[in-house]
Amino acid sequence: MLAAITPHLAAADAEIGPGDDAAVLPLATGRAVVTTDSMVLDLDWRDDWSSAHDVGVKVIAQNLADVVAMGARPTGVVVALATEERTRVDWLVELTDGMADELRRAGCGSLGGDLSGAPAGTVVITVTALGELAPGAPALTRSAARPGQVVVVSDRLGRSQAGLLVLSGELAWPPRDAGATARRDPGPSVADEFPHADADADANQALRTCADDRRVPPTDGEAASRAAVGAGPPAAANGAAEAVARECVTFHRAPRPRYADDEAVSAGMGVAMDVSDGLGRDAARLAAASGVDIELDRAALERMAAPLRPLLGDRALDCVLASGEEHALLGTCDADAVPPGWHVIGRVVAPAASTSGRRAAVTLDGVDVVERGWSHYERARPSASE
Repeated sequence: MLAAITPHLAAADAEIGPGDDAAVLPLATGRAVVTTDSMVLDLDWRDDWSSAHDVGVKVIAQNLADVVAMGARPTGVVVALATEERTRVDWLVELTDGMADELRRAGCGSLGGDLSGAPAGTVVITVTALGELAPGAPALTRSAARPGQVVVVSDRLGRSQAGLLVLSGELAWPPRDAGATARRDPGPSVADEFPHADADADANQALRTCADDRRVPPTDGEAASRAAVGAGPPAAANGAAEAVARECVTFHRAPRPRYADDEAVSAGMGVAMDVSDGLGRDAARLAAASGVDIELDRAALERMAAPLRPLLGDRALDCVLASGEEHALLGTCDADAVPPGWHVIGRVVAPAASTSGRRAAVTLDGVDVVERGWSHYERARPSASE
């Protein structure tokens, strides 16, 4: 779909335009990095699985991770919220508290936003995130990988999908009710509290006040979220599996990218991107942009899958390959330049003999894993065991 519509967009005066994690704009005194992403109720979160605080953390995290993936420092966000009139005001306050906590963690704040009504049952949160590249520093793109380099990732993969499997009831435990502020009735709603409000003015002020770390006193939002939502599934006989389940559910609800660490180490790399749709799909995007193929290392991925095995068993490797919303950084570098603490998970190779229309290959033991991951318009996703 993007390939079909992008050529019809008016081109902006950008150093890097559509196709990467974020755009890079040349300014008189530097370069700005800009990206945007949305979350939609019942597609990106469920009210019975996630607290409003979790949703606020997640929508900020997924945007700022893209800024850091370009090698930039996050500087601020603009938030647009469209919600049905039955949405409770205290749910919105909890949502913006979650945003504020994550912005504070990343060292930036809110620049305002917009508030709009929406049809019944609809909530859409769109964040536009801004960042700044250091003077003279190159932007990290997906298009500079070279054969002979190694493929690296900044953190473990697989926890978000494992948490989703627990919440959805596909594993041994049933979904856990979020137990936090209910989004809809009973309770004062937006329509009840602000029947004659100037929506634009009030929304800008509310978003600026609630999400600006200079105006909101620090709170232990993460602890509050854990207390409200619960840390995961109920007690189980298998203590190791229970511990993994709790960790993964918490991670799925509110991922916490390592902004400062990733920004610092990624500065020495030439290629990086955010893992948002799964290792298979995102590695394929990197490979396609660079005109290379990628061979993944089974031993490295098995080591990454090992902590998940008490919960997932043989499904652990598939979660490592397919889990979206991880927000670790995926990149390539020379073998002697691997950042401390990063995981080497494969190598970059020259593409196979050119064939018209051929897509980039990402393989594990010679088997294509490009389709491992999330697609917004594809419901049936194969597993690594098929």
